[in-house]
Amino acid sequence: MKLSPKLAKQSDPYGGFLLWTTFWRPNPADPDPEMPGLKQSMISYVSLQPEADCMCGSGRTYAACCQAKPLWKPVCHNPDMLGYSVLVPQEARFKTVEAKTLKARFDDIRLAIVEDTPTGGFWIYWGNPGFETEYGVIGFGDLELQEDGTLLVTAMSDARMQALLDLLQEIAADCLDTPKMSKDPTPVIRKPRKKVRKKRNWGRGKWKK
Repeated sequence: MKLSPKLAKQSDPYGGFLLWTTFWRPNPADPDPEMPGLKQSMISYVSLQPEADCMCGSGRTYAACCQAKPLWKPVCHNPDMLGYSVLVPQEARFKTVEAKTLKARFDDIRLAIVEDTPTGGFWIYWGNPGFETEYGVIGFGDLELQEDGTLLVTAMSDARMQALLDLLQEIAADCLDTPKMSKDPTPVIRKPRKKVRKKRNWGRGKWKK
């Protein structure tokens, strides 16, 4: 995982977290601005006080958890903006889905359809209500009904995937089989070693830590 030079200069690996956020907004240049719209991901820096709750979701303070660790792990918002979780890209793949039935079940206020074909579609999980920002509405996961009858569910953390699976259990449990799950490793950045300031020992004419 690489940061832009500007973000790297503005960020302190020992003073906060990198926050991954995905936004969707209408595209005025399209005939239908709502479909498919514009989707973009953004990494920002969030400073954190040592005594604050660690944004990795451990329940410990930042000082007692991730602050001194050698690897910098990005985080993302949990669904409904209820805290944060470490980034763990993952997917759930459901086979042999009946498109017409499933699309009827996906007519849910928590899902926004941004692509629609006779045998497929693409939905973004916003939750209820959706969280609007200056960049667009925050997305917490995607559901893609592919032309071959596969439903692909993708999320950027364990908490997000669990929310999506809970939603599917609620609205379409009788339409879906057990999914095949897979995860990618958490993207990390190795923190630079802290510089140790040296003090001059004027009596002996030597430097010491």
